[in-house]
Amino acid sequence: MLDLKTTTEIFAPARVLLGEALKIAKQKRNSEINSKLIELQGHILEIQQHCVDISTECERRGQRIAELERKSMTKEQFQFRDNMYWKGSEGPFCPRCLDVNNNIVRLAPVEAKGRYYCWECKSKFATPNAESAIGFAVVKSPFIDFEG
Repeated sequence: MLDLKTTTEIFAPARVLLGEALKIAKQKRNSEINSKLIELQGHILEIQQHCVDISTECERRGQRIAELERKSMTKEQFQFRDNMYWKGSEGPFCPRCLDVNNNIVRLAPVEAKGRYYCWECKSKFATPNAESAIGFAVVKSPFIDFEG
């Protein structure tokens, strides 16, 4: 893999040779060669800066890939059933928090069997066979609006 240190090491001998050539050109008082060598030195510095930029972008993308892989592996550990996520017999976990933020949040049971509340995103959920409770309607949707 190409990294910034390797790139800098590759350019180091060229910079040394360029410096020596500039000294010779100054001693010989050949202004045309001197100006071309100075122009070449500027291009080498631009290339080095571009290599630094590429290295920075590669590092940023590598971090993003690692983050996405971590998120993918996290979600693969869960099964979606009864309108919520479960990890084996553990759970339920909030589907909104896991789907939107990849945040693992255990749901808290509420008054009636099969009804749950997420303290993180304030969402309310019910299993398909949830018991009715005062002020709670049994709805077959995983995202239930108990407020309305």
